[in-house]
Amino acid sequence: MKIDFFSALSKPGYECLDFDDTSQLSQQQRQEVLPYVRKGLFLLLVAIDHKYSRIPADKRLRHDLYTWAQDNLEHQFPEGGQSLEAIVQLAAESAEYFYAHCSHETKLITAIGTSIMTSTDDDELLYPDERNRLSSFCCNDGHSPPDATPWTAMLTHGLQLNAEYFGSHDPLVGGLMANSYRLFVEACSIEYRMQSGMPFHLTSHTGLHPIDEECAVEAFPRNIRSTSGVSVFYVCPIFRISSTQEVPSKYWISLVPKVSEFISHINDVFSCPKEILSGETWNYLSLRTRTKRQAGRSSRFGSKLWTFRDSFCELLENMQDTTLAVDRAFTSCISADANTSEQSGSSQDDPNAKLAAECWFAFRQNYISWHLQCKRYGLDGLDVERNTYTAEELCAPENKPLHLAYAGAALVLVTSALSYSYYFI
Repeated sequence: MKIDFFSALSKPGYECLDFDDTSQLSQQQRQEVLPYVRKGLFLLLVAIDHKYSRIPADKRLRHDLYTWAQDNLEHQFPEGGQSLEAIVQLAAESAEYFYAHCSHETKLITAIGTSIMTSTDDDELLYPDERNRLSSFCCNDGHSPPDATPWTAMLTHGLQLNAEYFGSHDPLVGGLMANSYRLFVEACSIEYRMQSGMPFHLTSHTGLHPIDEECAVEAFPRNIRSTSGVSVFYVCPIFRISSTQEVPSKYWISLVPKVSEFISHINDVFSCPKEILSGETWNYLSLRTRTKRQAGRSSRFGSKLWTFRDSFCELLENMQDTTLAVDRAFTSCISADANTSEQSGSSQDDPNAKLAAECWFAFRQNYISWHLQCKRYGLDGLDVERNTYTAEELCAPENKPLHLAYAGAALVLVTSALSYSYYFI
């Protein structure tokens, strides 16, 4: 069902999203906006016809990943305790969901990479002096720098492990994994610096940028998100079914940009509630709002300058269009191949085209389902609210009162999100 997000977010009540800096909101104000954000997320699930799935825990994966963590991570973070345990659990759960259609080897290698990268982005685990060395790792092309520390050596280990596994059949795929991994570490270094202060061109200046001119800094949020989301790293395993079977890259390489966009921005939109609650200012939606205002862009909703509501609406629209476009790309290839086969007299479709589509739809469904069940996002119950509401009701022009179920759901969201502070992609 195609959703008109602009009309939906133009309804009375959504003006609470007309802010420009989440850090300036009081806790009460942050909680007041959550039901409206939640409605937007629900509408997105309807728009892309999401079918929720729950994947059981993979005992073998968890055993092997925890064994690896005990051997490789625990001595790095002797005081990490709960933080490290949460990260390893997060890595296991994400691999179980994202790559449920793949073998143990693919899930384990990816989970190890996730454990290393998530630890790299965790303030509670990695000390400031170690985080300052991240740029040295990138400067040395992914190798341990001359002033190597145990953690930069671990980063090198993770890069080599994933590049070798995913590049064993096709070096191009291994290169994609390695480059995405390196870019993520670079983005961590940039984001760490932004926590201390925004880059010069993102700070407040006197006067607005002329609205009829291009503003160079508007490209920054998408650029930093494309690297910090480490999305290509998560694209390649979709098509690596096992150590011996993979979909050749020619069946999916041209869709990497859009699949990467799906991975990054689905995470952005479903991370939105917890980021609002924490008052985070360096996430994609916050940076997008900041740069749009810096450029003097007008709001579509009537206020003078672009606000968070504009960024949220834009992202929902983008995710609806991107998801459905990738769906069509994979299914149209199957149809086109079938037509070609009929014309040539062959009764067999190209199995790789079919397999690529099957891998995409499995990943698409389970990637979103993971966000819905993951405690860190506090989205409990969002998947079943379609049994209470219809998209038509939520998009109706008249102002209808919010059902009491939303109040309860919002309370669950606040409680869950406040109790979990670890960050993923």
